[in-house]
Amino acid sequence: MPVFEGLPYYTGEKLKERITNLSTMRKAYIENFLYEQSVLMLAGDPGVGKSSLALQISVQLASGVSVFGGLVVQQPRKVYYLMGERPVEEACERLRAMSQVFEICYDNLLLDPSCQGINLLKPDNAQWLFERIKGSRFALDVLVMDPCYTFVAGGLASDIQASAFVRFSASIQAFFSCSLILVHHNNRGSRNESGTRVGGDVYGNQWLIAHPSGIYSISKTQDGTHFEVRKDNYGNLIKGFSLEFDPESFLSSIPENDSNMQGKDRVSAFLNKCKIDGTVFTIKEMMAKTQLSHAYLHGLISEALSNGTVQMVKSWKNKRFYKCLQNGL
Repeated sequence: MPVFEGLPYYTGEKLKERITNLSTMRKAYIENFLYEQSVLMLAGDPGVGKSSLALQISVQLASGVSVFGGLVVQQPRKVYYLMGERPVEEACERLRAMSQVFEICYDNLLLDPSCQGINLLKPDNAQWLFERIKGSRFALDVLVMDPCYTFVAGGLASDIQASAFVRFSASIQAFFSCSLILVHHNNRGSRNESGTRVGGDVYGNQWLIAHPSGIYSISKTQDGTHFEVRKDNYGNLIKGFSLEFDPESFLSSIPENDSNMQGKDRVSAFLNKCKIDGTVFTIKEMMAKTQLSHAYLHGLISEALSNGTVQMVKSWKNKRFYKCLQNGL
């Protein structure tokens, strides 16, 4: 495993200072999808298009473009993409098609196919890959590993294999203070009475499943794909959404009528109604009406409090009641 020097201890005043200066909300890299220093796994059946989706997420995040046309990117991020399989020419062909739709910031995206054939079970391989990433001098915000199983010989079913992968992944995150996107596949499940396979789940050992803070299961649909949350440790991921795929641009996008992606619009409508009706509200009531996560709504309310759009009027039995003072957010 990589050995990292220079990582600090935290105790006493240093620990107290770290806690005091801790942000109340994790910074969103992609609203309701990817947050700073988090681990997000994208899992799906073979052939569902996981690598294409991961590449699109990476290049749109790197370019400061809304992911899938609906997930807000506050600012461009540097994305280091470890290509565990497939030639780099394939990725470049897709990027060329995408570049006809939006302007790509190539300086924020690094494609690295050198990891093909790596085996993290071997300590010298793990150390070499760490030095490779570090030696790029690329100030990464996000590391993508696509697909996971190619980084460990023999797959990720056993304790030893899964542990080697997780230890490397966790060490990279600790050293670079980055977020991770792990692209993985599902197991085959079993066949029901009609012969259809059911019960497929994320393939691999329990340690691999425990590692991510969030997991999306990706399934194929008639028009593209569907994302469904399987794990959400921080309660800040959108629960599910569908995408339509355009084969000419290699881009997947959220249909215009998919209300899951119109979070701020729904919050604005809710606040406007409260203002018109003269009613107060709680974040729990907002959750019920908008179907958005508590973490996401808490962040919006914090912004609204600071800019004077919303005012807290009272607190009773651990509930905070708010009043809308201005239209919108």
